[in-house]
Amino acid sequence: MEDKIITISLPSDLYEYLENESQYQGNLKDKIQIYLSIGMFVTRTLSLKRAAKYADMDESDFIKLLGKHKISIFGSAEEITIDYINA
Repeated sequence: MEDKIITISLPSDLYEYLENESQYQGNLKDKIQIYLSIGMFVTRTLSLKRAAKYADMDESDFIKLLGKHKISIFGSAEEITIDYINA
């Protein structure tokens, strides 16, 4: 897959937060990729496997990261119930 280069404008306080944020290792690009991957997983835009790949992590590390943020890999109780009913 070919990478695309984009330019974005960030509010200075958000930029400074990302630059100084030490929860994730790496440069600004790496941190943004992690946050974007988490967000896209939470909204179910990306599967767990793809979100982990785009965050440049293996699945088990990505699952641990989600756990730190109290994000379930199974979705909400409502989503689980709907899946069960539709199975």
